[in-house]
Amino acid sequence: MHGNFKVYNDINHENFEDLQQQYFEADLRVLVPVNSPDMVEVRQIETVAQSLDNITVESITLDISNIFGINNSDIASKLLSGIMNVAPSKSAIRSAYIKELYWLKTVYQGRLLGGYNIYYSAPIDKYMVQVLYLLSTVGNNVTIVDCDYTQSKYKGTEGYFSISNKLEKLQLDTKPKRSFDDILKILRIEDEKETEKFIKEAGATFIIHTDKEGKLRQALQECFRANRNWIKFYDGGLQNPSYQEVARVPRPDAKSIDSLLSRIGPHMFAKKANLSNKAAEYIKKTIAAESNLNKAINTLIEFICIYNRENTDIKLAIFLGNFGRTEEIYAGFLLSIGLEIIVVDTEGTQRHDSNIFNIIELDTVETYRRLDSRGYETVGFRAEQEIGRVLYNGDTPGLYRDRQFSTCSIVELKTTIDEMLVYWDAEMMLRPSFESDEQSVKSPVFMSILSGVGSDYTQTINKLVTRHTIQVRGVENVTANKKDTMIINHSAVINNTTFSEQKPIYKNGKIDIDTIVGYKTFTYRHLDTGVQFHILSKIKELVENKLIRHPEISDDKFVDLVLNVGLNLSDAIQQELQWYDFTKKSPKMVVISTGTEILDIEGSILIELLHLMGWDIAFVVPTGYNIVGNNLRPESLQKHILGEPNFNMAIPELRPLENETKAEKKGLFSRLFG
Repeated sequence: MHGNFKVYNDINHENFEDLQQQYFEADLRVLVPVNSPDMVEVRQIETVAQSLDNITVESITLDISNIFGINNSDIASKLLSGIMNVAPSKSAIRSAYIKELYWLKTVYQGRLLGGYNIYYSAPIDKYMVQVLYLLSTVGNNVTIVDCDYTQSKYKGTEGYFSISNKLEKLQLDTKPKRSFDDILKILRIEDEKETEKFIKEAGATFIIHTDKEGKLRQALQECFRANRNWIKFYDGGLQNPSYQEVARVPRPDAKSIDSLLSRIGPHMFAKKANLSNKAAEYIKKTIAAESNLNKAINTLIEFICIYNRENTDIKLAIFLGNFGRTEEIYAGFLLSIGLEIIVVDTEGTQRHDSNIFNIIELDTVETYRRLDSRGYETVGFRAEQEIGRVLYNGDTPGLYRDRQFSTCSIVELKTTIDEMLVYWDAEMMLRPSFESDEQSVKSPVFMSILSGVGSDYTQTINKLVTRHTIQVRGVENVTANKKDTMIINHSAVINNTTFSEQKPIYKNGKIDIDTIVGYKTFTYRHLDTGVQFHILSKIKELVENKLIRHPEISDDKFVDLVLNVGLNLSDAIQQELQWYDFTKKSPKMVVISTGTEILDIEGSILIELLHLMGWDIAFVVPTGYNIVGNNLRPESLQKHILGEPNFNMAIPELRPLENETKAEKKGLFSRLFG
């Protein structure tokens, strides 16, 4: 099925709204020039390509099969035809072939199967035109903004698109040219009518990074606390629809995209008729380009849920933090009904088209922080905050606020057994390799096996028990430290909707934390929000970095296991995580095993997850058997040989040494001056 191939050689009043919508619909946006491959990258393609001296449909078919896993001679024929249209000589054909294969492999990876919306707004040459045209012929919808259009660049693509006769790029009255001072003024206007006068027409401003003086953050904070009902903040993005919201929207019984479009109407939307008409028309245009029916239905249902929930009787919408696909679609709708949009991208992780949006790029990269809804700040409070900012900046060893950091990364310590026992109950900041700055902390942790039995054995292993140690007697009991409250199963059906059709927790190799938090069965809401994020971020890290080997099960089954373990931690583990301060002492798990049982994959997941969260882990194995199995990463484990194997020992009862049962040691200043 041939997708759309649209080329805009100017931006004018007639096509502006259509272009904005295609921007928000796009799955892939190319907004900066795409480089040709360098010599190293050329050689990589040359090692795979079969017949560079005799490029034929047959050789291209073989190359596409080797590189992309697609056996399709029709694609090969179209690729060769496009190259022949624009390459004047045999050497030029060879060069163009390598270049276009490289772009298809890197920039447009996975797009040869069709079903995507591609938006290209960057300098473009005749070879990139042919690649994009090829992608449209296999079912992708392609939009090109080319203000340097020439007919010769588009040879062979005629008949599939129409362009304006105007060749100049217009400056639009419909796109407000906001300055940074304008944005600050909008945020500080206290009267709705004054705001309306200032805004006048719909437009979108993308603010990239923040200013060094903090004026933007201060203005946003003041506006947020003022709670003006004509300004809506989406702080952290849109909230995912709940199960109850989804259940209230009937799932359309459609067999194709066309039949789905015919069923969409204002009756599906729970607001005034004129606005519901606009919503229906907007979402129809948005999903009309979609080739996957399930994806189109899910997009429709999600949009209806958000539309029915959110207040559109506003003048200005401000998005901070997450601005993903869901936010883009909804922001596009708000623009279409005449609202102004401000998107604050503090980290500068996204690019936006300056042809159709107002871009303000400031100077300071800043990790996203939610706005604070507290009321008036006193002079004393602000002074205290400033002192705290100066003192507790993470650069001064030993000076940290309580629970200054919401998460940590880990450094795996490799030591002698004597060093391990010295540092085992030491505060993190006193351990080797501890690092911190204003935003992050690296916690040095142990993952150790104590094998065999040596002299002073009882005293040695008793040193592993502290006030915050969870003991596990037998590796088969490691998974007793989880519950079964929130069950994730790829084969489950909820509300007659299969797992793959639901709002996905796991898609394209990525874990969606926001979706997990939105599940009604999510059981960590009682924990501090920083602790919640810490747990979820480590689940994400474990899955996406594939830190557990699982050759015996599929990837889907593995993801289910990780989620079912990570989202169902026992009360004891949750309490330790709530207590844990990443600059001080760490919680620990000590597993004692005298049998032949081997740690299973669920137990391995739990151990690895606790390890990533900054726990010290020790396996006490008098027998010397390989009870940890093969799922944990060998490089993360350190084995200490205490003595000869003992096969007749009962599982010992570990008890803390006498001095460890006393009260916690005094703090740094108390120890120095008290």
